Amino acid sequence: MLVVPEKSLPQHHDGALPRLGQINFVNSLPVVLPMMDNEWQTRAEVTYATPAALNAAFERNELDVGAMSSFYFLQNGTLRLVDDLSISSDGAVASVMCYSKVPLSRLDGARIAVPTSSATSINLLLVLLREIFGAVPQLTGCHEPSLVGGDFEAALVIGDQALQAETSWDRQLIRADLGEWWRINTGLPMVFGLWAGREAWVLEHPESFAAISQHLKHAAASGLTTKFAAVLAEGCRRTGMPEARIKKYFTQDLNYRLSERHHEGLQLYAELCRKHGLFGAGA
Repeated sequence: MLVVPEKSLPQHHDGALPRLGQINFVNSLPVVLPMMDNEWQTRAEVTYATPAALNAAFERNELDVGAMSSFYFLQNGTLRLVDDLSISSDGAVASVMCYSKVPLSRLDGARIAVPTSSATSINLLLVLLREIFGAVPQLTGCHEPSLVGGDFEAALVIGDQALQAETSWDRQLIRADLGEWWRINTGLPMVFGLWAGREAWVLEHPESFAAISQHLKHAAASGLTTKFAAVLAEGCRRTGMPEARIKKYFTQDLNYRLSERHHEGLQLYAELCRKHGLFGAGA
């Protein structure tokens, strides 16, 4: 656990600090870095982890508010959403990629390596394969999915690994950007991550939830403007990629809005997950 200063953030009435979860992938830097700036005045107890680890922490009531996979938010059904903020794409996202040795239409029954760190991306892959090709693959969770050797026909890579795979993976592999694939087939943005609070905590601490929500949205705005240089520098440091590529990632591949179209995309994703019996299959 890390204690990070935050501006005018109310503490619980019992003196405890709000427990805030933040994603530790590069895609969250525009939100995370500004909230670590010394300009914030009071404190929260912050956990940095993968989306899957944060989902599990919420499930154990170890977090009060923070980032999570959209799949977990939809499956849980009782979380209170932070409005106007998400990790989304309205087309190619670059950091959620399926690499395959065979055409995607031939992945029925195929062995696919998937990351253990994300629920949204795994279930999005299942939805797309089932809806478009009627394919039901065999998934194996891996810390870092790979196609080295003959164990798997395809691999789903996300986050920082996907950005690095852009230049390091075999160019002869078939590549499918899941954000682009979703947009082509639905016409809607794909929402990968959200911020929300546990309902019981929000009802007990409405002022804290309102303040944290406001700070998160302010951080996202400054992370793409006044703090953008620092965000770019950290993104380049973590990925080893050129500044121009990281700039495109934050300003064109990703967006941090949660508009009506985003809500429509989120609802369609929920309907398709429900259609294919994916809720209850893991967060």
